[in-house]
Amino acid sequence: MNELYRKAPVGIFFMNTDFVVYFANEAMTKVFNKESVDEIEGENIFDLLPGLEGDQVFTIFRNVINTGESYVNKELGVSFLRNEKTETLYYNVLIEPVRNQRNEIIGVVNVSVELTEQVVNRKRLEESQHRLALAIDANKLGVWEFDLISNTSIRSARYDEIFGYENGAPSWWGREDFVRHVVEEDLPIYKDAFDKALQHGDMEAEVRIITAQGTRKWIGIRGVILKDDEGIPVKAIGITVDVTERKKQETQKDEFISIVSHELKTPITSVKAYTQILQRELSKLGDPKISQMFDRMNKQLNKLTGIIYDLLDVTNMEGGKLRYNHVEFSFNELLDEVVSEIQVGVDTHFIRTIKEGQDRIKADRERISQVLTNLITNAIKYSPKANEIVVRTYPSETVLMCGVQDFGFGISDEMKPKLFEKFYRIYNSQHSTVSGLGLGLYITREIMKRQNGRIWVNSKLGEGSEFIFELPLNLA
Repeated sequence: MNELYRKAPVGIFFMNTDFVVYFANEAMTKVFNKESVDEIEGENIFDLLPGLEGDQVFTIFRNVINTGESYVNKELGVSFLRNEKTETLYYNVLIEPVRNQRNEIIGVVNVSVELTEQVVNRKRLEESQHRLALAIDANKLGVWEFDLISNTSIRSARYDEIFGYENGAPSWWGREDFVRHVVEEDLPIYKDAFDKALQHGDMEAEVRIITAQGTRKWIGIRGVILKDDEGIPVKAIGITVDVTERKKQETQKDEFISIVSHELKTPITSVKAYTQILQRELSKLGDPKISQMFDRMNKQLNKLTGIIYDLLDVTNMEGGKLRYNHVEFSFNELLDEVVSEIQVGVDTHFIRTIKEGQDRIKADRERISQVLTNLITNAIKYSPKANEIVVRTYPSETVLMCGVQDFGFGISDEMKPKLFEKFYRIYNSQHSTVSGLGLGLYITREIMKRQNGRIWVNSKLGEGSEFIFELPLNLA
């Protein structure tokens, strides 16, 4: 019997009423941090585990000895000093009194299984779930899960509230019920986001809905599509948030920017005209200093004009008022025009062109000119110590692909995802002297998106950047 106890996979030890261990199996060597059972047997348990005497375990042992009642705990936390550090371990434990032939209690037997890893992991999970619940509650997020096979759903109360169901939406709520609430004009946005998620997994969209009470709201949706082992979509899980107030604030801000831009446009145009007249009249005096001052004035006025037109473009884009005039044209000719115009006013950089790609393209010529201008002027601004910019078209049978390369500061990986956001600017010691509102790349991306194109950046910090855009030929 002793050999069976000795080899048992659970921890077993016997001790007398003086708390001296007189038998321990091999599993207990790990608990007591000993090499063999010989170092355990004959020792007082409180010497083996310093600090245990002040723990609740002492009281438990004493009660079993005094009352003769067994003690069971499926998750007993035990704290003691080991390796000069207080540790708390968790056990599923049974403590029974040991009796002699006269039925007198002569000690206890302790049978235990360590559960520390399971308990710690469970507690961490509970903490994470608690933090997640707090975050969801604080941000008023509606959580949802749609079963794409059975067309059933699990939703939080907040989700139902967003859609106007204060007492909970119908239990049979499926994906088509969500779609039924989406404003008709925004259905293509949702369907496009969902179709892309079926392919790539992630879903993100902002659409307007009509609640059960008939009011309109803006909602933001973020989710992910889960697939089975055969790649079949089975579930969609995610969050929904009411972004109506943010959208109102954005609209007010855009309206303000639009009004200010329009109000500035007329006086700036007048100032430019008067400046040119003055420059023409005063140039007759032949004073080079006056001519230089007017050149500087014109440059600053051109910068201010550029900012105003950028702001107008942004408000027009977001209001859906920007119109595109698609015509067939030679991209190479446009590239030469843009480069010539910029090169005239730049003596710090040589703009080199390499034409290896498609030439004929159908797109908005004026807007593509704007894209090239934005990228080339950015390349010059962000490479003050270089003396060359390279603009090249890449060979392709299906698209026009053009890259603008500089040899300047470069961009870190963590900044790349934000580059094309509205009003985003890189702030560090190198970029602090570069002026601008952070709209050029945002406008460029929007122009690309609205012509079924795309733009991205390849960059390495300290080595420069290449912004590459791609447009369909649309010659059919």
